[in-house]
Amino acid sequence: MTSASLFERTWDAAIKLSRGGKLEGQHFVVRVADEPTGDTLRFHILNRQGQVVFTPPTDDEVEAGGLFTAARRFVELEDAETRSVDPPEFLALQRRTFKDSLREWGLMDAEGRVLKAYEYDPEPLLGYVVRVNEVYAYGIVKQTALAEGTITPTGACDSPDEARRRASELLMLALVRGATVMGMNGVPAVIDLSADPEDDDST
Repeated sequence: MTSASLFERTWDAAIKLSRGGKLEGQHFVVRVADEPTGDTLRFHILNRQGQVVFTPPTDDEVEAGGLFTAARRFVELEDAETRSVDPPEFLALQRRTFKDSLREWGLMDAEGRVLKAYEYDPEPLLGYVVRVNEVYAYGIVKQTALAEGTITPTGACDSPDEARRRASELLMLALVRGATVMGMNGVPAVIDLSADPEDDDST
């Protein structure tokens, strides 16, 4: 079963379970447990003999995620039974927090510190790529600093295309943090200074 079909079938199962409070498959049944657990619903998955084979973790129930956990496990168990194989080990889904989003956006460093926003400056930043021997250094800089030659690259890689991509990512991060960024139609400007002079003459 592919991850896409697992997602789709889990989604369908969760919708049916939320509407009816019960879901019957060929081999298993999901229903709300008889015993009350406060304000949260507790789901059980039972086999056709009426034995409870799975109950979502308590943490899921507290966060009202037990329904989706039960739906996903129901789909996994049904699929395994249909194919006469052992069901996969139950793995709790990793819980996302706001810190996960901050890290993905590049707004939090490895130590968990939120990066400061840029102070407003009307002079825009632009990305650059320069060649240093056999590597391509990249970074972001103000145009005046670039004209004066006062640049400090952020990193280096083996190809100019990769360097341009990374410089563009740095500009997007700077934009998210409030900096003014040079570009057009939402595409940050990256100047490639890595080409050899003879390459320029031949074009």
